[in-house]
Amino acid sequence: PEGNKGIGSYTGSDSIVVTPDTYDGGPVTKIDQYAFANRNSEKAIRFSDSVVELSNTCCALNEGLEVVVLGANTKTIGEGAFLQCTALREIKLNDGLEKIATISFSMCENLESITIPESVTTIESGAFTGLEKTLVIHGKAGSAAEEFAKTEGIQFVAE
Repeated sequence: PEGNKGIGSYTGSDSIVVTPDTYDGGPVTKIDQYAFANRNSEKAIRFSDSVVELSNTCCALNEGLEVVVLGANTKTIGEGAFLQCTALREIKLNDGLEKIATISFSMCENLESITIPESVTTIESGAFTGLEKTLVIHGKAGSAAEEFAKTEGIQFVAE
């Protein structure tokens, strides 16, 4: 919709980043491709509640990123959004999230545990490539998260 804004690229050097709800008169609804990619100064990012979509590769290859918190209204994590974020150890997914695309968290070697809300109905094959032996997925019994974990050979813990 007209007036919606995306964050195109972050050029700051803050170690903790909180994305704004609005920019240039409109709500920030999207984090654009490469916005936080190929960087290492950010240790934590809190996406605002206005963000609906994390675009493909928006944070890929961010080697400093350790902690991510999604806003309340995020619906989609795009393909390769956190690809090879090798320091990523914690991500808080929001209730209401619907889709985790392929290779979203591939090669995030420090990510050992993730809780996937029941609202997630689509987790594409390969979303956690390279973590099959080390990752534990937590979620509701009978959920898409459990089905995905079984299919991909990833440990699942029902909560």
